[in-house]
Amino acid sequence: MLTWSFIASGEPPEPLRRVQGDNYAPNNAESARVNATILSLVRNEELDDMLRSMADLERTWNHKFNYPWTFFNNVPFTEDFKKKTSAATNAKTSYRKDPSIYLSYHESTY
Repeated sequence: MLTWSFIASGEPPEPLRRVQGDNYAPNNAESARVNATILSLVRNEELDDMLRSMADLERTWNHKFNYPWTFFNNVPFTEDFKKKTSAATNAKTSYRKDPSIYLSYHESTY
């Protein structure tokens, strides 16, 4: 199990991997940026919450790095979901349907 103990700034403990200067552009072949995606398991009906989360991540961090967003659902995403989440970022977005994903909450989260 991975455990993070966050300090007041909200960052994980040292050592952190820092990129110097602006060598983090997503389309730069020499970029020091880590190859990654922002992955979200989300339902169509959770669109408003997803947009709030995206706005926060984009405002505080992803506007600089433009990591792509990958959304997973157990049913097809609606066009409204795709349109609004794509508009919430300058990064690439992709949408995947995997019927084997069971999206539910554990009893202890209520």
